[in-house]
Amino acid sequence: MSKFKQFGILCLLSFCIVIGCFVFCRGFLLNRQVLTEKAKPCSRQLDLNHDNGNSNLSLPEVETGISRSPWCNTDPVFTRTIFLLVDALRYDFIHQMKFLSSINERGDKEISQNVIENTLHHVNTGTSSCAFKFIADPPTTTMQRLKALMSGTMPTFIDASANFNSNEVEEDNLIYQLNATGKRIAFLGDDTWLSLFPKSLFMSPYVEAHPSFNAWDLDTVDRAVNASIVRLLQPSYSCNWDILIAHLLGVDHCGHRFGPFHPEMKRKLAEADTIVEHIVNNMSHDTLLVIFGDHGMTKSGDHGGDSADEVEAALIFISKQLKRTRILHPPFHCNSKSKTPQVVSQIDLAPTLSVLLGLSIPLSSIGRIIPNFLVKTLYTDAISENVAQVAQYIGKYGTIFNSDLTEAYRLVEEARRDYNSKAQEDSSSRENLHQKCENYLSKVKDLAISTWTQFDIGYLCCGIGLFFFATISLILYIQFVHYQEPISGYVFLFSGGGLISVLVNFSLGSSFGLYGVILMTTSGLVLCIITTCLQNKSSNPRISTPMEVRMNCSDALSVVLYVLTCVSVFSNSYLINEGYVLGSVLMAASFLHIILHSFDSNSRKRRMNGSNKVKQRGILASKEILIWRNGIRTSWIGLFFLVTILRLGNLFFRCREELTDCQEEFLLHKHLASLPETWIVYKHVRFVIALLTLAIFVVTFREWVMSRKCKNSTRPAALIGKYMPTLLVVLTAAYWALEGLPFSIGLIPARNYFPWVYQTLTIVAMIIVWVDPLFCCGNSKAHENVESSERKFKLLGMYDRKRKISSFKTKKYDSSDFPTDFQKSFEKAKNYYFKGAVVDSSENSCNLDQSPSLLINSVLIILLLVQVSTTGITPAIIMIPYVITSILELTVSSSSQDSWSASILWTLASQYFFYASGHQTVFSTIPWDSAFLIGSTDSLGSSGAKSWINWIRPGLAVLGNLHVSQIIFTTTLPLLIYWKNYSMPDALLCRNKRLRVYALGGKFIILHAVKLLACMLSAAHHRRHLMVWKIFAPKLIFEIISFLVTLVSTICSLLFVTKVDYHYQKSILKKKQQLNQLLLL
Repeated sequence: MSKFKQFGILCLLSFCIVIGCFVFCRGFLLNRQVLTEKAKPCSRQLDLNHDNGNSNLSLPEVETGISRSPWCNTDPVFTRTIFLLVDALRYDFIHQMKFLSSINERGDKEISQNVIENTLHHVNTGTSSCAFKFIADPPTTTMQRLKALMSGTMPTFIDASANFNSNEVEEDNLIYQLNATGKRIAFLGDDTWLSLFPKSLFMSPYVEAHPSFNAWDLDTVDRAVNASIVRLLQPSYSCNWDILIAHLLGVDHCGHRFGPFHPEMKRKLAEADTIVEHIVNNMSHDTLLVIFGDHGMTKSGDHGGDSADEVEAALIFISKQLKRTRILHPPFHCNSKSKTPQVVSQIDLAPTLSVLLGLSIPLSSIGRIIPNFLVKTLYTDAISENVAQVAQYIGKYGTIFNSDLTEAYRLVEEARRDYNSKAQEDSSSRENLHQKCENYLSKVKDLAISTWTQFDIGYLCCGIGLFFFATISLILYIQFVHYQEPISGYVFLFSGGGLISVLVNFSLGSSFGLYGVILMTTSGLVLCIITTCLQNKSSNPRISTPMEVRMNCSDALSVVLYVLTCVSVFSNSYLINEGYVLGSVLMAASFLHIILHSFDSNSRKRRMNGSNKVKQRGILASKEILIWRNGIRTSWIGLFFLVTILRLGNLFFRCREELTDCQEEFLLHKHLASLPETWIVYKHVRFVIALLTLAIFVVTFREWVMSRKCKNSTRPAALIGKYMPTLLVVLTAAYWALEGLPFSIGLIPARNYFPWVYQTLTIVAMIIVWVDPLFCCGNSKAHENVESSERKFKLLGMYDRKRKISSFKTKKYDSSDFPTDFQKSFEKAKNYYFKGAVVDSSENSCNLDQSPSLLINSVLIILLLVQVSTTGITPAIIMIPYVITSILELTVSSSSQDSWSASILWTLASQYFFYASGHQTVFSTIPWDSAFLIGSTDSLGSSGAKSWINWIRPGLAVLGNLHVSQIIFTTTLPLLIYWKNYSMPDALLCRNKRLRVYALGGKFIILHAVKLLACMLSAAHHRRHLMVWKIFAPKLIFEIISFLVTLVSTICSLLFVTKVDYHYQKSILKKKQQLNQLLLL
């Protein structure tokens, strides 16, 4: 029961840390206030007060946001509209679309990437169009962009987390306004739309939604959408809709899989161009075609961040009667002679379309009407209405006022009065009004960007305080409580305050509240700290144990180095280069560890004791000194290999936008199927290197663990260790070979089945190892001597049997009690029954060594993670076990396995390999492709109450790829204790090592918690910093996920150690009983 109490306290205190993290996020990543009020139906004229015959616009007061009847365009030109959303249509993709190029009268001429004709005019058809650079506000994910496009507002940063679990839009939006005016909306494409806007708003009978998550499927959705567009443009179908929304996914999916420069991208752009041409040729003259992208993509095909390639999408308006109507004002701003593309924001689309279609501007919109499509007199009324609507929204929102905004609004009022007092033809007053309105709208947008998120300072402080107290409690628990002494039940009770408060909150609901959880958890932690200190003060351990923690010079300097890396997260330049800095710090900490442990007080004391006893023990003392020297030599060899591998690890780093000199020439994070088809030689080289490194790793494992420790064992775990890794490597090689084949070959079923087979075999093998983790106890070389050992015990029974049993039970053996002929036989037999192997100085035996069980479990996890990674990153993953081996030899040789310095080396290595395994703390580098390496994903996006189940495997695959280093290092963490073998043969050894592993796991959690606490403080401190949402907030999000993955993996690793120890103790007890029976014979 004691071991469960010790493990339980560790888990409960860790859970309190998670609560503190959640409370902080509740204050830092709040959703902005959502106003559900909708704009009133428009009145077809400006809301004017008449005074002395002059019309004066009655603008709402900024402080109150008084209600008003909105104005709208009384003579909308377009009665039908087609929205064609080409997902990830980057601005420079336009020149690759031949039809648009032909409209532009440039055909296939070479066009600069950033210079595309703004005005497009097709001479033969009279079709005119206007193209803009369409700037998205980060985060550049589809769900957030759809919200911005339809509502004219900006989603907050945390909305990115809901990209795959979209929530219904409650704010006023263009879809609602279209429905309110009786427009029949038909929809085709991405099912994200229906999760944002209720299906009841789409009054047309043609609503066809398709799953969007399978980014490796380039054609299924597009083919269905294109076929439906062709059908709906036919006269017999076109009478059943007024608004058609079509969402094509192929370009975005092609970018995720192949990147923007692959031949498949040209094919998908050509398909999109073909459907655009078909729409233009078949649409009526009163139809407006709006083609736009929701975001762009990076050079690797990813998106989510705020780089230029990600935020610059394309927007094109096309109409057959655009030039023949009064809606255009001279001069037409889409000037064909312009070499600089006109830039508009995505939030400008909603108010612009509202005016063009005769709708009320959505109340929550803060966008500005695009002036290119309205005559000047109409634009004057429209921009005035735009300001009135935004001022009304700001008045209702009531949280983003400042003196500059109030002054800008006053200037708008003065300009409007001046315009009304003069003739309508007075251009100077009109231009002044335009300028003041545009200035006000620009200030509103800038102010909203800087203050949109309402930070809750109370939650921020409570979260940081709760996190701090939980971390201190865990430190005190590990540092001062001696595990050999009975642990007070009060410590266990108080540490569970967090869990109890959460359960009470779920039971009582809102009546308890988050502040109740904070109060109850904090009280429990304070009482836990007091109880721990009092117990430590009153306890008087009789013996010093290996669990006793000493802060020597090496530990102190390691702690200082680690704290410096944590404090450095307050610098944005450090976060940009963190991966490289961590590698240097790890090398420095390893060097200092060897130097300081070579000359610490314990090493000097051992050498002095050895020197003093040379005369007494002779060669034995010399042997101890030789072993010590060999340990130091081994440490330096381990350091050499560690430094070499760390230098190689830099080759696998991903590039950030801020690192302008960094280039990803070999696309190591891309799968073989996503590489250009012309890279045939490179594909073969990468395949061979990945397979070779994987094979060497597996062969090394077999020879080292199987041959030297459990060669002749027939236990299930041992058989899995012998044969399963080899089988998995063969399956991996076959899958990589299929993946590297040209995309046109197909073989989709085979590519889908291989991951299922691979993962099933791996998981079944892991379950078997968990159920029966013993490797070689009772099945080693001594097995062939079982009968002879039993006979010798029977012979021993002739000599004072009663005395032998008594001495056996008390573990006191007197050689005088045994005949000389039987003494060695007894020791061999005892070793067999206690240790499962014949043990002497010349043999490698099991000796209660749990490292084989830990190793096979780790190897299976590594091979499982390799399957969801890429061939380019596989060598980096395989380097992790060799780094682990180097650190193990480095720490074991200095007898510092459970020291703070060893834990810090382990932590730094896990953090470094996050970057060395091809990742960065940037959303655009998240490896979403891993979700499609798990077999068929056809069920993704399916609706239903249990549809979330379909996301478990893809989500775990992405997490496994993203945090492969944290998972591997936490899984192998117990090896720091079990790598060195002790001579203690009974259950006391198991308990002693297990408690040391618990303490080591606690230290590992503490070190990651300290790093997360520093990130929380940094994000809170820089919450108004210019780079908060670009650098500091993403770092916080990634660190939170990393901590949670580390915490869960550590707990699972400790559970596995407990399971293995239980089996070893059970095996020891069984063999004792067998030995007693033999002695009684």
